[in-house]
Amino acid sequence: MATHFTEIIEDQFDFHTYCMRKMTLRSYLELLRLEDILRNNRFYWDAAKIAIKIYIRSLLQIAIKNNLLCQFGFGKVTN
Repeated sequence: MATHFTEIIEDQFDFHTYCMRKMTLRSYLELLRLEDILRNNRFYWDAAKIAIKIYIRSLLQIAIKNNLLCQFGFGKVTN
């Protein structure tokens, strides 16, 4: 998911230079409007929440596997 949105942002930077070169003002204004609302999209935030949960679960699994939670005062945790 992060790669998807990073790719969108990189494409937008490329589009900035293309629009300035080709003088396509209408397309450029549409891109600027899209940038204003891109992160207001509900699907963006839903995907971000899912990605955060996956990341936290992955870290917890690594910590459980390596018995690291005891070092931080969480006691013995099992799957």
